[in-house]
Amino acid sequence: MKEIWSLSGFTGSNPVLRTLVINMGATGLYVLGTVFFIAILLFLFSDFIELPNQTEIPIDMQGNVMFYVSNQNPDVSPVDIKVLINNKTAVDEDFYYSKSFPTFSKPGHVWEKYKFKIEPGNHTIKILSPKGELERKIEITANHWIVIAFSENGFEFSIDSSPIYVY
Repeated sequence: MKEIWSLSGFTGSNPVLRTLVINMGATGLYVLGTVFFIAILLFLFSDFIELPNQTEIPIDMQGNVMFYVSNQNPDVSPVDIKVLINNKTAVDEDFYYSKSFPTFSKPGHVWEKYKFKIEPGNHTIKILSPKGELERKIEITANHWIVIAFSENGFEFSIDSSPIYVY
């Protein structure tokens, strides 16, 4: 019977080339097996892998509206807070109440900052969470600072046209 393909025919009589081809095949199978194994693990544990939340409004450090968001409730940590601007997601994160923060700050005073470019005019801000909701109609004229805090009384919201300093 005539041999259609053989390793010796492919590599000739060169033993180094023959060894290289065998090792490349084994390495290829090893790499393929490793990739397959990782893919199976990712599939099995995909519910436990936390990917960053996707937002529809990009953070813009040159923007005109600064949001400060915080969990000020020591009894609920974390709290899932989603902030929508005109029904588009701007913030979607878990916020933790900090019981042991550096000495220059009081416990719980952890503020996350977000800056967005929002066109002048009337807008709707919605705050959504399994722990409560709040909706405010605002008018943007220039630079604004907005504070959103989750406390024992639910959500608190304030807006100002001059800088707000949170601690």
